[in-house]
Amino acid sequence: MAKKVENSRSGAVVVTANRLRDGRVVWYGPGDTWVERIADAAVLAVGADAPALDQAQDWARREVVVDVYTVPVETENADVVPVTMRERVRAIGPSVRTDLAVNPS
Repeated sequence: MAKKVENSRSGAVVVTANRLRDGRVVWYGPGDTWVERIADAAVLAVGADAPALDQAQDWARREVVVDVYTVPVETENADVVPVTMRERVRAIGPSVRTDLAVNPS
C-alpha cells in the first residue's frame, strides 16, 4: 500500500537529502548549496521546483548527498515547517543522543 503524502496548502516545498559523508539531514539552499537548517533552505513553489531538484540530483550523482526529494512545507510566523510529522522530526535533528555513541577508534 502506498503511503499517503500530504500536500502543502501554500504549494511550497523544500528539497532535502542526507549528506553522504556523515548522514546528516541537509536542505537545498540558495546558490546551489546544502544547508543544515531548514530555516536556511530555499522555499520553492510547486511546479517551479524542477530546476532546484535537478541541481540537487546532480549532487547525488557526484555522491555528495543521497535520497534527494521534495518536502511540502508551510510558513508559520516566518518559520519553515514541514507538513508531515516525519519531516518535522528530520528537521529538528537527530532523535538519538549522539553523545552516547561508541567511538570505534
